[in-house]
Amino acid sequence: MAGRGLGRRLTSLGLNINATIIPTQRRPGGGMIVARGDTRIALGAGMSQKILVEPTADDEPAIYQP
Repeated sequence: MAGRGLGRRLTSLGLNINATIIPTQRRPGGGMIVARGDTRIALGAGMSQKILVEPTADDEPAIYQP
């Protein structure tokens, strides 16, 4: 589980608990870009490793390719 500082930072970016996001791009070094609605958010490797995600029931194919 991430610390309070990370939780606050993610909330300020609009990534709340149970927010639906779509991973759109994986960057060298572990960072990634995710989409939430019309907004794109770049996450560094440290942040992206601490976020737990799970697919939704109505999951559509994402652009994400590992």
